[in-house]
Amino acid sequence: MTYQELKDRAKELGVEFKGQPAKEELELLVAEAEEAQAMAAKEAGYEKPTEESKAAVKTEISGVAAKVNARQEALKLSYVKITPLDERMRGLPSETYSVGNGEIGFIKKVVVFNKPSWEPACILQLFAEKSMLIQESATVNGQEIVRNIEVPAFAVVEVPVPAEIQAQLDASKK
Repeated sequence: MTYQELKDRAKELGVEFKGQPAKEELELLVAEAEEAQAMAAKEAGYEKPTEESKAAVKTEISGVAAKVNARQEALKLSYVKITPLDERMRGLPSETYSVGNGEIGFIKKVVVFNKPSWEPACILQLFAEKSMLIQESATVNGQEIVRNIEVPAFAVVEVPVPAEIQAQLDASKK
């Protein structure tokens, strides 16, 4: 279902939501409302739910909930400083990166280099997996030998959050 179809279905079912919830959250709300409506219809005398139908609904709801949880985990922010180690990228002030899969969806982010910034866990995982090849040469028995060595492409360092920002975060949690 498209996002608009989900919103229309939620309104038909009488589901209340604020603002523009994520598609996964809306899917979860619609699934729960449909389950509640089906249970009410069955209790009204149509037929008793079977264990198979209950298990199918629970599996569907838990699948949507797992997607929502996976996306929340992928979007957890960390305050870090990212430095490109590739000499071709050292002069860049920033670059756009994107990650995505069936569970977390598509996430696109402009990453600022050499300055502390808030970055989501999925982007940090991308940087942890990126590597580059460097060539190292050595002379052995009068012959020059070149070896390729795989090294990390980025240095990611967690930076302490400045006191003023931490104070704002603490105030917003209250």
